[in-house]
Amino acid sequence: MCGIFGFSSDSGIHASNLGRLQKSLSTLAHRGPDHEAEYYDEKVYLGHRRLSIIDLSAMANQPFKSFHERAWIIFNGEIYNYKELSRSLAGLTTSSDTEVILEGYLQHGKSFFKNLRGIYAFAIYDCRTEPKLVLYRDLAGIKPLYFTFQKNMFSFASEIKALKAFHPSFTINESILKTYLALGFCLEPNTIYREVRAVEPGECLVYAVNRCELKSELISRYDLKSENKNDFAQNVEKTKELLSAAVQRNLTSDVPISFSLSGGIDSSLVLAHSKGDSQCLCVKFGDQQYDESGIAQSYATRLNKKLTVIPADVHSSLELVNKIFLHFDQPYADSSAIPFYILSKKASAMTKVLLGGDGGDEIQNGYASFRWLPFVHQYRAIAGPAAGLMAAVLSQEYKRALNRVRDISRFRNADDAICTWTSWMPPTSIFNGRSPFQFDLKIVYDTFRTSFSTVQVPDVRHSLIKNFFYKRMLSDYLRKADMMSMMNSLEYRVPMLDEDLVSHSLSIPYRQKSDMRTSKKIFRSIHAEFFSRETSCARKRGFGIPLDQWLTADDFRQMKSTVMGKDSIVLEYIRKEYLEFLFDSLESKENRKQISRAAVYQRILMAYVLQIWYQHQGTGELF
Repeated sequence: MCGIFGFSSDSGIHASNLGRLQKSLSTLAHRGPDHEAEYYDEKVYLGHRRLSIIDLSAMANQPFKSFHERAWIIFNGEIYNYKELSRSLAGLTTSSDTEVILEGYLQHGKSFFKNLRGIYAFAIYDCRTEPKLVLYRDLAGIKPLYFTFQKNMFSFASEIKALKAFHPSFTINESILKTYLALGFCLEPNTIYREVRAVEPGECLVYAVNRCELKSELISRYDLKSENKNDFAQNVEKTKELLSAAVQRNLTSDVPISFSLSGGIDSSLVLAHSKGDSQCLCVKFGDQQYDESGIAQSYATRLNKKLTVIPADVHSSLELVNKIFLHFDQPYADSSAIPFYILSKKASAMTKVLLGGDGGDEIQNGYASFRWLPFVHQYRAIAGPAAGLMAAVLSQEYKRALNRVRDISRFRNADDAICTWTSWMPPTSIFNGRSPFQFDLKIVYDTFRTSFSTVQVPDVRHSLIKNFFYKRMLSDYLRKADMMSMMNSLEYRVPMLDEDLVSHSLSIPYRQKSDMRTSKKIFRSIHAEFFSRETSCARKRGFGIPLDQWLTADDFRQMKSTVMGKDSIVLEYIRKEYLEFLFDSLESKENRKQISRAAVYQRILMAYVLQIWYQHQGTGELF
């Protein structure tokens, strides 16, 4: 796992810009502390920071050149089936997966990329005929890759901070900023900057160096439409087979590997399919509502694995919050980044590689909305009024959820309903009779709807899969995992997103994976073969934290002062009286009748992160 940075310009590489390019590469030092190197010629610069996992020798360092120096590669990630692929390639000089990618491309072209199994984003500098840069990213988007193309300059990097170090004058993308205020993250392939875009999963960019021309080609993408003809039992058996193979692939490493274990189904399934002695790590919280260490211990005991419990401090600090969320380079406010950071920081002292269960919910219908949202959408004319009537007589907890059901039943478009339901601050929010937002909310729905609009699906069920897989998972969960793990020089692997396992899981008929009563039916069936029925049937719990307990009253007062200050960008988009209401709700029992505890601190965090990002990026300093 590494950090990559590249640059090409028709004005060339020379003394006046070489130092700036090297400074850009230095911003990625945390991604690769083991080795730093660069290659450049008259028009192209390639920089690499290495975290050594496969082939630890100096021969595998990057930028890596082909035997006849016809091409160079910089690569972030791992190819798990590189030994298998190497058997069909001639002239290999190392035992590295990096060389397999490069020689596979040189001998078979871009079609070779379809054979790769792993987590990866890479750039190949092909000098054979007309010089060109070829960029490619894995099918789930596990590894990030951003680029900017302006004024005949093409740059790309593993993190936006490297691009911004060379191009300090990026402008804010208003539509993404406004969408962030609903979702809590920036929706790929867009970024908070107009000039920066993410390479899409399975997308290949080819930049002609001499002509300064950029072209995009979709090499591969998962099929979200087709369903297999297997019955439930057959799909359970096939999933077991592919899950076992996926975990074994993910154990490919020349350094020791550990497992992240929570109280959920996915991480315990990954561990159950591992072999030999495995070190497991789990974060322990003082608040029982969030702590899963007890269930994790029962899993480890059942499998005869050693579990190391990492205690999370009851109180965090605003300084740590600033450090974590500014590291994301653009507004990002999923509070679960904090425990993920703690896990990664502690784990990095024990291991270089950590396996987790991310992706299981997205491929196997693990969220509650997979169960009931298709029904509500199909019968929205009845469901909306019924939810409104029930909300009038039930308790406050149910009232809020039923009112949201009523809200989403108003939408004919499935994407609009999903956007509303999955937003931390839904565009349908009302405060004192009007919207808390100070802009036309149509832009939020338009931006959400057009993101990955080329991925066509037949109905609301498949819309849910598309939106969780290509939007929420890609832009939120995977970015959190990559940024927090690599911030601590730790490689985080996700066996659930193995290409073969994902392809099969997405082909399983929707109702075999979830129905109105049960989510993730296939995985629960497999889980029950290893663990107690009680844990296999347990309700999903997120990797959340009690932020209102972690931070002190003084911390929140400082956050309020920051958000409500005279240079506040937040006040340009959110009404002041609503922000006052949110901060008052930290202590007001009366306010809590209108809004949940989690929604209060999550929305405060969203506003605060936007403000500190705006102040920080405006200075022109490096993140």
